[in-house]
Amino acid sequence: MLSVHSGHRADYLTGAVASGRENYYTGAVAAGEPPGRWFGKGAEALGLSGEVGTQDMTALYERFIDPRDEAFREPSRWDEAATLGHTGRAYKSEEQVYADALAKEPGASPERRAELRALAGKAVRKNVSFHDATFSPVKSVTVLHTAFEAQEVQARTAAEAARGALAEAHRTGDREAVHRYRGAVRQAEREAVQWGQHRQAVEDAIWAGNTRGAELSAGQGRLYPCRALRWSRWPVGRRARVGDCVVLPARFTRA
Repeated sequence: MLSVHSGHRADYLTGAVASGRENYYTGAVAAGEPPGRWFGKGAEALGLSGEVGTQDMTALYERFIDPRDEAFREPSRWDEAATLGHTGRAYKSEEQVYADALAKEPGASPERRAELRALAGKAVRKNVSFHDATFSPVKSVTVLHTAFEAQEVQARTAAEAARGALAEAHRTGDREAVHRYRGAVRQAEREAVQWGQHRQAVEDAIWAGNTRGAELSAGQGRLYPCRALRWSRWPVGRRARVGDCVVLPARFTRA
């Protein structure tokens, strides 16, 4: 299944890189989501490759700056840089909307001012910077992946417990226990590797489908500049979805 949502800020895609992600069925936690990667003929034409940084995403998808301009990577010069296509409408900011509301009610109480502030936040309009397309495999694939990962986590937990018991056996000089727990460590580690290989095989299959979908979108979709597609690598069942690549469309339309 492919779900598509509009986005307004680059850090929506890049901010999750530093945060943790957790599978709530298995309890497995990773240090952070992998950074996005530039992908597609459009990215190649603009000289974009490798990992996607927040500054570059902001310059391209919020400020519409041409990556080929020498000012692209100098935020202090963004106002003078060349842009790609239409740079969006100049909507009023939240502060401006709030100021207009206060001008109409100069005698507003503190409570009313707080209410006007909240209303301004809801009323402000923003340009759509990108479209977030998240690919989710069918539930049977999700269940299979989760089952493999659960077994892998269980085996790694058992190996860690056996290593602790082995260390204690060494400390007390119990040779029989040393032999027993040494075997338990090897067995648990072997099982963890095997379950991990099964899990990785499912992930590789999902990623192959994502890649093909991204290639088709980048090569065939007639999208305007400054629209991104973020493809989720991981199955449903994650508390945080993972954006693996940012797809820049193959064709551009200059306003």
